[in-house]
Amino acid sequence: MLLLVFHLDRDRYAIDAAQVVSVLPLVRIKTIPQAPAAVAGLFDYRGELVPVIDLCQLALGRAARQLLSTRIIVVDYPGDDGRMRKLGLIAEQVLET
Repeated sequence: MLLLVFHLDRDRYAIDAAQVVSVLPLVRIKTIPQAPAAVAGLFDYRGELVPVIDLCQLALGRAARQLLSTRIIVVDYPGDDGRMRKLGLIAEQVLET
């Protein structure tokens, strides 16, 4: 199994690379008024609006740092209707598989 590794402070986490659609540098994200803090907003991925979650905000209570290794990991996940949807995850130190 191939895994994509990222960090939340000193802890390492991994996601199955089979679920990863793309790994992108930080791009302009449109904020959503009154969204929870961990919801960074939306961005256009090949003509599709994709919601983005900041994993650092969600897990650590702080926004992800804008480092060269901070990336948006675009993953597929099943929606309530069974259709696959895309989700962007902002993570730091996305450096290895």
